Amino acid sequence: MSKYQSKLSQILNSIRIELILSYRVPLLEGLIALVIAVSGLSFSAILFQDIGMNLPLNPSPFYNGAEAVQNYLDLLSSRAMFAFYSAQSNCLFLLSIFVPLFFAVTFGKSFEDGSLRNLFSYPISRNRFVLVKVGMSMILWYLPLVCIPLLMICLTFPPSIFPPYLFFIAFSTLLSIALLVVISFLLVVLLKSSSAAATIGILLGLGMAVLSFLPDLPFFPLIFLNPSKAIMNYILGLCPDVSVLSCHVGLGMVCSILILIFIIGLAVFKRSEL
Repeated sequence: MSKYQSKLSQILNSIRIELILSYRVPLLEGLIALVIAVSGLSFSAILFQDIGMNLPLNPSPFYNGAEAVQNYLDLLSSRAMFAFYSAQSNCLFLLSIFVPLFFAVTFGKSFEDGSLRNLFSYPISRNRFVLVKVGMSMILWYLPLVCIPLLMICLTFPPSIFPPYLFFIAFSTLLSIALLVVISFLLVVLLKSSSAAATIGILLGLGMAVLSFLPDLPFFPLIFLNPSKAIMNYILGLCPDVSVLSCHVGLGMVCSILILIFIIGLAVFKRSEL
């Protein structure tokens, strides 16, 4: 038991060091997360109101019979999914700017001012440091992107219309966040310049976001640019030729690419002169 307690203590200590030493401006994370969460929440609320999301939850007298009631619930479900899709797209576009900027400010500056050199003068594992940084960043951005819109759906609609593709939605959103995070991490460790990493990262993120919104973009190029949007297009029936197997294959390929980028970034970081 003491062995597990020791490992847990090391992980918690790494998180504490990450928050205190690596982030000179720890409140920046919370501030940006709050801005994104409020933006997503506001956008969801406005969209719900504009498309008639305040319809009564109980079927009206015009909906008589089991089939009519099911059609009514299907209508609400499709509108709920569209609202979630729109709110999430809005947040992802903001993240295309904030994630590279965040890594440049908090991580790129550490290369420039010698903070990392001072940090690793202590017996701290670079592997654990990177895992904590990347993991915390993914969690930070993931929560407002998934929880806020889903909370709106749960509070507005009955459980019977809750989307059946919840795992697909949650996992593809995590991959979209991870894609931005690992690319930003790789840019910082390669360039070691906060301004260069921020500029290239923001341009690359915005380029991926713009390309993912092209109307005729096929499923497989789209899933590498924005896994969440590709899966949502499949759920909404916008990709009639795509099967569930294709979705699994696409998500698996994205996972492989993410792992490869992370391994390359970690290898470069471990060999970097601090």
